Amino acid sequence: MGFFKDAGESLFKYSEKLVNKTEEYAKIAKLSMDIKRFESSIEKVYMEIGEYVKKKIDQGENTLNVSDQFLSEKSASIEEIKKNIDVKREEIAAIRKAQPSGNVQTESKTESKTDTKTDSETDTKS
Repeated sequence: MGFFKDAGESLFKYSEKLVNKTEEYAKIAKLSMDIKRFESSIEKVYMEIGEYVKKKIDQGENTLNVSDQFLSEKSASIEEIKKNIDVKREEIAAIRKAQPSGNVQTESKTESKTDTKTDSETDTKS
């Protein structure tokens, strides 16, 4: 009976970790999609600027005033979107940093075992 109780507790513990990881990955995926949308918005603004410049050239203008209201607004818009991207990236970094240290240790132990096997295999081959 003790075996089944321990097995049940272990299963519960690992299923809880799995649920937490799934939630983390879902949050990261949502934030990544937000970043992609922001990047798409920046591309759209650059296209608008290009169309504006082309229109000015077609109208026969030889110079472009960089303090033009349209260009200033678009530049400010790009900077604001870039700030939003930075915020989303910081949120992703915070989620990744908040991962329980137990998972990191497990990965390190696995890497150490792999490295040790590789070293042993190298010694055997020599």
